[in-house]
Amino acid sequence: MMILSGIVFFVYLINISFAALTASVDVSKSLTENEQATVTVTVTNTAGSSTETNIVTELSSSPSWFSVVTACTSLPSLGAGASQASTCIIKPTSTGSDLSLTATSTSQGGTSGSGSASGINVASQSSSLTASITADSSVSTSATFYVGTTVTAPSGNDVVNARATISRSGQCEIDTSTVPAQQSLGNVTKGTSKSPTNWKLTASSSSGTCTVTVNVVSDVGGTASPSKAITVTGTSGTGGTGGSAGSGGGGASTTDKTTVTVERGKATITIPSIAAGKMANVTINKTQDIAIGRVEITVKNSVNNIQIIVSKLNAVPASVVNEASGKVYHYVEITKANITNADINKTKINFKVEKSWIEENHIDEAMITLQRYLDSTDRWEKLSTTRSSSDSENVYYEAEFSGLSIFAISGEVKSGEVEQPTTEQTTEEKPSGIAEILPQNSSWILVILVVIVIAVILIFLRKRISKPQ
Repeated sequence: MMILSGIVFFVYLINISFAALTASVDVSKSLTENEQATVTVTVTNTAGSSTETNIVTELSSSPSWFSVVTACTSLPSLGAGASQASTCIIKPTSTGSDLSLTATSTSQGGTSGSGSASGINVASQSSSLTASITADSSVSTSATFYVGTTVTAPSGNDVVNARATISRSGQCEIDTSTVPAQQSLGNVTKGTSKSPTNWKLTASSSSGTCTVTVNVVSDVGGTASPSKAITVTGTSGTGGTGGSAGSGGGGASTTDKTTVTVERGKATITIPSIAAGKMANVTINKTQDIAIGRVEITVKNSVNNIQIIVSKLNAVPASVVNEASGKVYHYVEITKANITNADINKTKINFKVEKSWIEENHIDEAMITLQRYLDSTDRWEKLSTTRSSSDSENVYYEAEFSGLSIFAISGEVKSGEVEQPTTEQTTEEKPSGIAEILPQNSSWILVILVVIVIAVILIFLRKRISKPQ
């Protein structure tokens, strides 16, 4: 019996001697003060040891330079020779260089192991990212509105793995059916900005204040938490004059506050924001001498506070060296603010041409095109133009292009027809002979002259006959 007990005790000692854990720490070596960073600890139950259960991992440093935001996840069990990752979130509380962090993992049976990471540098908060909120200052009760944010990396360093999470309080609710509360922006290159897809919110049915906060965190680059108070009123918000913004289908994403202001020969379109890869589809209902009736813009990058101005030109601008080919119906200039041609993926416009102009100038409807002036080459580029429909007064066309500029709507004369000259170009042929000294259309004067001549001859003959022989 004593021999058997000794064998059991010996086996127990062997198991204890083989029981061992190791911990490998993975964390970014470049952190920013008060930023949140993820620490990954890979715990390994070394080969030959027994299964370990309820493994808890703790972080420490000497001197202390961080606080634990989220404790490391515990591991229920770890078989012999197996490895598993435990994640934790920390926030540096002071700056420093060549700092170290230690992770210690301990199982329920008392087996433990540790590992560390060194060479960690924590930069000052002044090197942190910045963020701002884009939203209307007031909305009407029960209205749908959108909130966006722009995250800008500092000029000195990149932002790594940025995430933006929206929260609210007061008289509004966040609609997460299409866009989640947290969105990933990925990395943001130093000195540049990024914006996630706009969040959709709905105002409450009663007046008050809706406070929106966007919490931006990153693995490297700092944090920011901008807030904005939005007034919810019982009256309807400001709307556009003579225009509307359509959903457009196919990935449209614009705010409900798009406005169109129209005056004679000019339309000003204001769009609060367009998310990256999305489209704004704006209809100009009251054109007032503007041939363009709809503008559709799809963007590559998120843009905010966009303004598009469509203007009819009475003549070719002085900056344009050459005139457009064909018979020009309208010269149109489309200018922009807070958006560049590099931001635009494609633009599509719908325009109309009066049938009376087409008929008077003997224009072939199939040969009407939109031309775009290229500043870089001082030439006009004919764009792919499609006839879409017609009514009793107008023929409607659609054209697609990439950037905004000066445009010409022009047409070609029908085959076999001669282009009608303008009044200034018409040259009248001079009449010849007697007609040269007489007014035009003076045939009645000739008749009178003939009558007078005949009368004179008759009088002369009568006198001659009546003279005595």
